Amino acid sequence: MSQLSDPDQSAPSRLPAPDARRVTELEQQVQALLARQAELEQQVAALPPPASETRFRRLFEQSADAVLLVHDLHIVDCNEAALRMVGATAKEQLLHKPVTYLVPDFQPDGEQSAEAIRRHYQTLRDQGTHRFEWYRYNLRGQAMWLEIVLTNINVSGEQLVYVVWRDITGQRAAREQLRVEKEFTKSLLDNSVDVVVALDREGVITAWNREAERYSGLTEAQVLGQSLFELFPHFGDQTGRAAFRQVLETGTRNLRANVPYVNHPGQYDAYMVPLRSEAPAAITGVLVVVRDITERNRMQEETTRLHLTRQQEVLSAILTTQEAERKRIAEALHNGVGQLLYATKLHLQRSTDANRDKSLTLLEDAIRMTRTISFELTPGILEDFGLEYALGELIRRIPQASLKASLHVSGLEASLPKLLEVAVYRMVQELFNNIIKHASAQEAFIHVVREADQLSISVEDNGHGFNPEPLPDALPGIGLPGIRSRVGLLGGTLNIASRPGQGTIISIELPVR
Repeated sequence: MSQLSDPDQSAPSRLPAPDARRVTELEQQVQALLARQAELEQQVAALPPPASETRFRRLFEQSADAVLLVHDLHIVDCNEAALRMVGATAKEQLLHKPVTYLVPDFQPDGEQSAEAIRRHYQTLRDQGTHRFEWYRYNLRGQAMWLEIVLTNINVSGEQLVYVVWRDITGQRAAREQLRVEKEFTKSLLDNSVDVVVALDREGVITAWNREAERYSGLTEAQVLGQSLFELFPHFGDQTGRAAFRQVLETGTRNLRANVPYVNHPGQYDAYMVPLRSEAPAAITGVLVVVRDITERNRMQEETTRLHLTRQQEVLSAILTTQEAERKRIAEALHNGVGQLLYATKLHLQRSTDANRDKSLTLLEDAIRMTRTISFELTPGILEDFGLEYALGELIRRIPQASLKASLHVSGLEASLPKLLEVAVYRMVQELFNNIIKHASAQEAFIHVVREADQLSISVEDNGHGFNPEPLPDALPGIGLPGIRSRVGLLGGTLNIASRPGQGTIISIELPVR
């Protein structure tokens, strides 16, 4: 109990009073530690950077490429090359600017620039590096194209984006020009009415236009890189390969004309032209241009046909006029002069004059000559009995004592067009007159043969002949120019084979229409 009531034992224990001197000492120690820390920080700050960081900084500043450091889509540093590229004079003109600085709202392809930046940086996060082309302006407001390379790097513990700019404005312009030229060339090729194919020196196809696709049935994708001579063996024949080699070796163009199509009706002309590089002597391949001339040939044939038709119409008009005039003269001779001579003959027969017999003989000759002229002017026998009989009568009228003539006729059972019959008769008549008057021949042979739609005339003699080169248009008394003109108007051909002292053969080929 006494213990419970002891006041000393029931009171709490007390802390000793603080020592003011001790507190002061502790505060001084803290201040000294803080001063030491500041000193150490200053010493650390004064230490040189690591060798790798020094090397990076030197490369960064001295790089010939424009280089920037970007953090959080803002420019935090750049080198002198970057300043020169955008036309800046101090880094302050670029530092702390967002990457959208001097960038248009939309890129040339129509994509929003801000959206494009997000896409490029997402690719950077996924791949660690990224390359792309970018359209922007410099500080002078001039448009420029850049090739940009983004790379994630760590500098002194800070995560940055290392950005390299390369000005490709000129390259883009050249590339765009090349693209435009290629499109223009492609447009020319595809809109050409000719087949156009480009080959290298081995004959491998490097260009193939739409006309080539249409005619061959093969698309450009199917033939590019293939040998033309293997795809189309008819081009690879000996003639085609020889022409191809000639173009490569001589540098001169080659033409294969009027070649028939293999898979199409008609004809074409194939031109082979050397392809040259910038060096004039370097031939890099061959350009083949195939031109469809089917329609052109048809038009030429039609023009020729119309020309011949007009010629025949002119000839018909001339011959009709001539024959009408001949007929008028023949009728005048027969009905006028002939009748008068015949009346004179009758009158003389009743006369008792001593010279009557001689007069009658002269009149008889005059009447015979008048009838002969009348027959030659208008052989009614041609109209009445046809060409074969008329030619026979023409031969029979030639005096056998002066010329032995033989006639061979075949295929004339069916009558010919009237114009052609008259022309053939007049040409044979003129040829026989030439033989009698100028050839001094003893024998003559004539052949007139019709086979289908072709009429062949051949007149041969054993006279003294002549030099047919050139055709003697100016020789007097020779009707060859007139015959040649008639043959041409009829669309035929005339051939003369003659040598002095060895006779003459004249051959005529005429179409029967």
